[in-house]
Amino acid sequence: MRFLVIKKRGALKIIIASVLVLACIISVSLTGAAKVFSGQSTRSMPIHSVERSDNTVALTFNAIDGAANIPALLQTLEKHGAQATFFVTGAWAERNPEQLKAISDSGRVNIGTLGNTHTNLSKLAKRQTELELSTSVSLIKNVTEKDVTLFRAPFGEYSDALLSVAQSQNLIPIQWDVDSRDNQNTSSYDITKRIVTDVKPGSIVLMHCDGKNTVEALGAVIEGLKNKGFTFLTINDIMLKDNFAIDPTGKQIGNTRR
Repeated sequence: MRFLVIKKRGALKIIIASVLVLACIISVSLTGAAKVFSGQSTRSMPIHSVERSDNTVALTFNAIDGAANIPALLQTLEKHGAQATFFVTGAWAERNPEQLKAISDSGRVNIGTLGNTHTNLSKLAKRQTELELSTSVSLIKNVTEKDVTLFRAPFGEYSDALLSVAQSQNLIPIQWDVDSRDNQNTSSYDITKRIVTDVKPGSIVLMHCDGKNTVEALGAVIEGLKNKGFTFLTINDIMLKDNFAIDPTGKQIGNTRR
């Protein structure tokens, strides 16, 4: 009889353990965590970098507040034969139409939107987000007379809902994998060192138009990357246009790699 009691207790423990394991599996499946663990997240992601077999890199600049550095940035890009991408808010475009037109007419850049007021769009209601994006696109296009197809979430804060709204407006979400930290009063030396050290083929570099030392650093950044064999493309030119996936790190890769 004692043997049977032990056997029943053992069986009960097995049943309880099995139930707990099953509950965990169900919970993980419902949250998508299982796919994260296996390297396949169902969460939408912006493009942080691009799989490239050549040494190409995309320099990007956020325009949020000031515009005084725009002429010097454009002159430096032209001097070194480098292309770049500028992300601007609708409010910035409205305040600085001449500078925005100069960026657009330089022929060396793409222009994308940061939303209308550079607020955390991932925390807004859907209708507010739609207005933020559509208003900014209209304000930019009114000046440049060119379509806006690129979007960067302010502060790098995004959500599935935000990316869904962007997609509904035919905007491609772009993040970055190299942060210059030039908006933190970083010295030109440290900006240059950070970028030149961290860039890989297909990297997207974040810089800011009104960074204290951005203008001073830009020439050295371009020269340093050129010395490592890099060339410079706009976002439109560096990213894959079709037959691609985005891995869990945000890298855009060809579907042949999946």
